[in-house]
Amino acid sequence: MADIRKLIPVVCIFLSSCNKDHMFDCFKGTGHDVTENRYEPYFNRIKASNNVDVEIYPGHDFKIEITCGDKLIDGITTTVKDSMLYIRNENKCNWVRSFENKFTARVWLPEITELTANGSGNLTFKDTIRHDAFTYNNWGASGTVTFLFNTPSAHINIHTGPGDFKMYGYVGVHYLYNNGNGRMDASQLNTDITFTENKGANNQYVRAKNFLSAKISYVGDVYYFGNPAEVEKLGEGSGHLIKAD
Repeated sequence: MADIRKLIPVVCIFLSSCNKDHMFDCFKGTGHDVTENRYEPYFNRIKASNNVDVEIYPGHDFKIEITCGDKLIDGITTTVKDSMLYIRNENKCNWVRSFENKFTARVWLPEITELTANGSGNLTFKDTIRHDAFTYNNWGASGTVTFLFNTPSAHINIHTGPGDFKMYGYVGVHYLYNNGNGRMDASQLNTDITFTENKGANNQYVRAKNFLSAKISYVGDVYYFGNPAEVEKLGEGSGHLIKAD
């Protein structure tokens, strides 16, 4: 009985940390998988948070399709502000549920100019990014991000986080910045010009046709493919710039 009394304050603190709408999520099952269609006003940017897998498709409407357990679907919120679609998983206690339980958001929009991630979900482009300029920002996200490009310019910024980043297709001028611990693989991405900075401990893999500038500021190496006419190495890190093919 004494042990139970000791647990009561802990439980009270735990419950008080949950917001009112989702206070009892910890005691819910997931329910049966259902799909809900939502429509939002105009957006051309997306920010994905928490553990939601996001798939991005081309489309003329602004549609979001949410798939997850019916008891938790209300906790997947989608809102638009200043042309940014915010996707959040506001369900609590996801850690007590099976890792097999998935939350998936499929998004249709005519064009995307920016994607930001700070969660653990996977992000996948199901068709080619064709906008004149595209920017990706990673803030602590740990999922796998798969890009498919055919665009004149792209900026990929890994500010923090251990994610896995894969890039395919073509970019005219490619800017890469890595301050995280993840793996950045652009070896299958054809570029005319690549500027990259590696401030992380993991390696980078890039491909360039005409010009490559690699700034190495820490221990991670930069491996490059192709035969660029000009290659420059900058930075004072102990990592190396290595010809990979």
